[in-house]
Amino acid sequence: MGILLALLCGFTVSLIMTSRRLHLYTPTRLTSFLGEQKLSVQACFTSGLLLTGTLYLVKAGDISRTVVLVTLGLVTISLSLRRLVYRILIYRRFERGVGTRNVLIVGTGPEAHALRHHLESIRHLGYTFKGFIDFHGTGTSFTASSGDVVGTLETMFEHARKQFVDEIFFTTPCERGIVQNVLEEARTQGVDLRMVPDMYDGLLWNSPIEYIGQFPTIPLHRGYVPEIGLLFKRVLDIALSALALLVLSPILLAIAIAVKLDSRGGRFSTLRSASARRAGIPLHQVSDHGSGRREAPRRSDAHERARWVLFKISNDPRITKLGRFSAQVFAG
Repeated sequence: MGILLALLCGFTVSLIMTSRRLHLYTPTRLTSFLGEQKLSVQACFTSGLLLTGTLYLVKAGDISRTVVLVTLGLVTISLSLRRLVYRILIYRRFERGVGTRNVLIVGTGPEAHALRHHLESIRHLGYTFKGFIDFHGTGTSFTASSGDVVGTLETMFEHARKQFVDEIFFTTPCERGIVQNVLEEARTQGVDLRMVPDMYDGLLWNSPIEYIGQFPTIPLHRGYVPEIGLLFKRVLDIALSALALLVLSPILLAIAIAVKLDSRGGRFSTLRSASARRAGIPLHQVSDHGSGRREAPRRSDAHERARWVLFKISNDPRITKLGRFSAQVFAG
């Protein structure tokens, strides 16, 4: 059993590392469905070869090779189906405008308009166009309409903050120094920066090309997501919440029993039950909210409706004896 657990853990780690090396954890918008499935099968096959090689080296003859092959097949099919289902669900979210990334496009030339049309026509890419950034000196007569241009290069990051922009696309060539300054500011602001390919005097020679649909782009900066840290934070949140509930459960149970013995109905007061009790209370018993002062009905119906939203009465039947005692204790 110890050998089996060790092999299972090794296979899992190998599969995760191989998948990461094959860039299977990149956003779905950057990969095609068939390409993702091909890489997923390749990762499972590579990890399976490492597993069988380990079995041969440790001479684990009592472990059935049939079981190993069936396990590899089931893992491959399961991962492929999971990726397919996830892609379908994320596409549906993108079509509803949920979880998309807001983008600005630098430039107003034909390339910028073509990129905008591409992003808006293919909704499953998951991008929402937020405007053009006018960049003077590009030498193009193809301009955007005034409503689409939201700013200039000098005010670009100000608009990016206002419109919660996630990525900026450069579609117009400019000097290396300008690109370098924008890149440094993007890193400071936490905004991703992409270029529609142009070598920019050698600045992008070692950068990979990623396709957004059919548009080639070159990522200059991508925000780092601490996946391991987020995983540990989630586990810690669940563990501490469960521990707190376990420690406080006797107190909560005692409170629930006391409330049940002291009042009719359930242990929780719903909006419907509160409204029903309010409907049976004479209006003259209602005091002005927060003042404890009884008043006659107001002349304005609108004011009366607003007054009934948060109402306060003496000897409120919604308050149990335990609740009234607790309020007196905390009030001093």
